[in-house]
Amino acid sequence: MTQQNPALQKIGELLEPLSSTAGAIIGDKMYAAGGAAPGSTVIAKMWVRSAP
Repeated sequence: MTQQNPALQKIGELLEPLSSTAGAIIGDKMYAAGGAAPGSTVIAKMWVRSAP
């Protein structure tokens, strides 16, 4: 839950700051893929964890 939107809940953090990352929950897993690091360096990684 956040002050800006009470429907949102922070459930974790990526290992590095990114913008424009795609995310989805499929089954019991949460996926975050790609994005750009500071300085617009494109990142081609995928992070997976158990969904909340």
